[in-house]
Amino acid sequence: MMSKDGHLEVIAELLFEFGVLRREDRKHLRMLLKFDPTDNIASHTARVAFIGMIIAMHEGLDMGKVVSMCLIHDFPEVRSGDHNWVAKRYVEVHEEEIVAEQFGAEGLEGLLVLAEEYGARETPEARAAKDADLIDELLLIKEHAHGGNLEAQHWLSDDGGKDRKADRLDMLHLPFSKKIMEVVYTMNPTDWWKGLWTSKNR
Repeated sequence: MMSKDGHLEVIAELLFEFGVLRREDRKHLRMLLKFDPTDNIASHTARVAFIGMIIAMHEGLDMGKVVSMCLIHDFPEVRSGDHNWVAKRYVEVHEEEIVAEQFGAEGLEGLLVLAEEYGARETPEARAAKDADLIDELLLIKEHAHGGNLEAQHWLSDDGGKDRKADRLDMLHLPFSKKIMEVVYTMNPTDWWKGLWTSKNR
C-alpha cells in the first residue's frame, strides 16, 4: 500500500506532466504551412474547456463533469504526442494504456473513470466535451484563414465536391453545439471587438 507521502508524490508528478502540454505543439500546423507558438495542447485545452462549459450550460448538463473531461481529453498526448491526419495513417497510439498508467494510481480513480467515459462517448457530457474539441478546431481554422492562410481556407471551402460545413456539423452530437458551429461559420475572428474600439480614452 502506498504511503500518504507517496500518494502526494504521484499527484505532484502528474501536475508536472500536465505542464508538458504547454510545450507540446499541435502537429496540424505542419499541414497548414504555419508556425504558431501560441498553439499548443495546453492553449487548445483551455478553450475546449471554456466551450464545454458553455455547451453544458445550454444543454443542462453536469458542467463540472464536462469541463473536467475537456481538461483531460488530450492528456495522453503528453506521452504519445499529437498526430495530424496524415500521421494518423501510420501511427498506432495505445491511448487506453496511457490513460490507465496516468490515472491508475490510488486517489486518481475519479480521473480514470472520467477518461474512460469520455472515450466511450456514451453520455451527453462526454459528447459535449468532444463537441467542444471539434468546435475549437473550427475556430482555429477560421482564425488562420482570416489571417490569409490558403490551406486553412481550403479546409473551410467546399472544393473537391466535399461539403465541409455539413461534414463538420455531422460530427457534432448536441443541438446547441450545432447551433454554435453554424454561427461560427458566419463570423470573422475579429468581429467581437468591432463595436468596442474608440479613438478616445475615458
